[in-house]
Amino acid sequence: MIRSIRAGMAAALGATVVAWGVPVVVLVAGMPPSWGVWGVWGVCAAVFGGAAAFWGMALRSVLCPLRAGLAFAARVKAGDAEARWEDCGGEYAPLVATVNALAESLADERGRYMSILHSLPYPLATMDLERRFTFVNEAAEKLFNMPFESLRGKPCRTWNASVCGTPYCALECYLRGIHEVEFEQPGLGVFKASVVPLHDRRGEHVGYIDIVFDISEEHANRVRIVAMHDAITESSREAREVASAQDAMFAGVRGHLEETSRLAEEQDEASIRTAADVRVMVQSMERMRAQILEAAGEAESAQREAGTGAEVVGGAVEAMRRMSVQTGDLAEDMRSLADMAEGITRVITLIEDIADQTNLLALNAAIEAARAGEAGRGFAVVAGEVRGLAEKTMQATREVAETVAAIQTGVGKSSQTTAQVVALSDDASGLARRAGDILDGILRTSRDAAERIGGVVAEAERQTALGNTLEGRMGDLSGHARNVVANMGVSLGEMEKLSELSRSLKALIEGMQKERRSCPRFKPLRPVAGDLLLKTGAVEVQVNNISRTGACLQCSVSLEAYRNAVGEVELALPEWGKARPVRVIWANEAQCGVRWDEALPWSDEELRRIIGGARSESASHGREC
Repeated sequence: MIRSIRAGMAAALGATVVAWGVPVVVLVAGMPPSWGVWGVWGVCAAVFGGAAAFWGMALRSVLCPLRAGLAFAARVKAGDAEARWEDCGGEYAPLVATVNALAESLADERGRYMSILHSLPYPLATMDLERRFTFVNEAAEKLFNMPFESLRGKPCRTWNASVCGTPYCALECYLRGIHEVEFEQPGLGVFKASVVPLHDRRGEHVGYIDIVFDISEEHANRVRIVAMHDAITESSREAREVASAQDAMFAGVRGHLEETSRLAEEQDEASIRTAADVRVMVQSMERMRAQILEAAGEAESAQREAGTGAEVVGGAVEAMRRMSVQTGDLAEDMRSLADMAEGITRVITLIEDIADQTNLLALNAAIEAARAGEAGRGFAVVAGEVRGLAEKTMQATREVAETVAAIQTGVGKSSQTTAQVVALSDDASGLARRAGDILDGILRTSRDAAERIGGVVAEAERQTALGNTLEGRMGDLSGHARNVVANMGVSLGEMEKLSELSRSLKALIEGMQKERRSCPRFKPLRPVAGDLLLKTGAVEVQVNNISRTGACLQCSVSLEAYRNAVGEVELALPEWGKARPVRVIWANEAQCGVRWDEALPWSDEELRRIIGGARSESASHGREC
């Protein structure tokens, strides 16, 4: 530009010389001869000197601002935001001031944008199409301990990240359609890099933006979750064994409860039968009491008749005969009463046996409930109630046994008394026939008989009262037995609920074991790419890590819509020659985890050789599956 200006100025100067030369020639031609040569030269020098001075001033007022403008443009092109056009004065001064004001405004705007980028907490860098750094914010400078001035214009691998120069480079992955990459930087932690294109104001692609996120804590949480999942898997195995043992124990307890319920029902039936027998016994005692009262009246009548003297001996003999007959009947009734009391004793023995068995079953149930721990607490309460009822039954049975023993004692005494009455009646009949001299003895015997009959009446009344009490207690015992049966039904229902919970626990444990990919995972040492075959088409993926049961893949699209879909997704890898059905377990925008419908047919070592990878305890370039 300066050269063109200089050429134009030279042409103008030549034209000026020509334009001024003609008048000078005319002027010289008209000079007097006395001026001589020196005069001519003086005139010419004056004319051309003035012209040169004029054009020198003109060139300086034009070229100086232009040189300053070119220097300003060069500094701006080099990225110097503080560059300004030097003001040389002259006609260009307004233009220089306007350009400098515009540069100041642009510098302020650039400063605001730079402040925004530097204030971001995430490391950020921009690169041109040749992968050379054009900008690095302060977070990136701190992360890699490199100032921007040392990175400006240098290749992006100057960062020396662990993935630089590898197939896992964030920019390389972006060019393959993978927008996010996770990597571990030794000594710094685990990071996730995301690359997006950079466009100018016309929308043309001019470079790339690389943003890095620190996910060390998230990665540590993943590792902890994997360890916890391993522990849960081991615990689930033990829990499954416990659940199986618990099922067996519940089955045993259920059998005991059913047996106890059956015995309680039998006890209820026996109680009902015993109550009926006691009712019959009470009725017999009532009849015996009436007969004894009748015998007492007859004895009193005989005593009065004996007191009248010898003239009524015949009547006394007849009365004694009748008394003998009735006393025989009384003896027969006493024997029947003794037999009934013996039957009651057998029933009470049966009740005691049932109560002992119920107590034993309740004790066994309490032991089984104690073994079940918290799950058997409700059943332990029921077993305690059953045991309490059994103890009450035993106590009532003992009281009944004591009562029956008393009845038997009374019956024995009554039998003896009746036998004596029979003997006395026979003797009285014989003595009456012999003479009245033994009438006094008959009277004494009659009085004794009357007293003893009164005792028999009192004993019969007591036995009747005891029979009524026994009948009431038998009713209570029957009610308790029905309560035991009802409680056993409730216990069986609770046991069924516990069994259902145990089955649910086993199903949950089995589900946890099926969900866990516990086989060793291998991370390929070289890129392994393949295709996920969907109903809508194929999606290119890259293997992060793989095992015999599943894999973690980098993908360019989200597969959330295919999560847990059955029969809709297949994975094709060139290493094994055919596509295999898989199920998407989890997915996000950049990665997904899949599980084979059927485990791979190779051993871990064969899979490692096929995939060309080493053992991966935790995925450093992808999330664990």
